[in-house]
Amino acid sequence: MVYGAATAFDALLLFAGCLIAGFVVSVTGIVWQSLIQAELPAEQLGVFSSVEGFLGAAGVPAGMIAGGWALTGVEYVAVGVAVVLLGCTVAVRVTMRTSAPAPWGSAAAPVEAS
Repeated sequence: MVYGAATAFDALLLFAGCLIAGFVVSVTGIVWQSLIQAELPAEQLGVFSSVEGFLGAAGVPAGMIAGGWALTGVEYVAVGVAVVLLGCTVAVRVTMRTSAPAPWGSAAAPVEAS
C-alpha cells in the first residue's frame, strides 16, 4: 500500500465514520443534559453547567496533546485517557445525589378542609 494514495473507498469510509460519530455524540449529549436536569436541583444547575463547560473546553487542548502522542507511537496514552475518563465518570456519579430531599420548610402546609 502506498501512503498518501486515497481511494474512493477511503473517502466513503471516512464519511461513514464521521456520520456515525456525529450521531453518537449528539445522542449522548442529549442523554447527558436530560440526566443532569433530572438529577440536580434547579439552584445547582447553573454552577454545574459552568464547571462542566469549563472542563469541557479545557479538555480540548489536553485531547489534542494526547492525540498527538498517540499518533507518534505512545501506546499508553489510550489507556491513560480511558482511566481518566473512567475516574471522571466515577467522580461525577459519586458526587451526584440520586434523590434530593426537600429543603427544610419548603413543603407547603397542609390545607384543612372547611
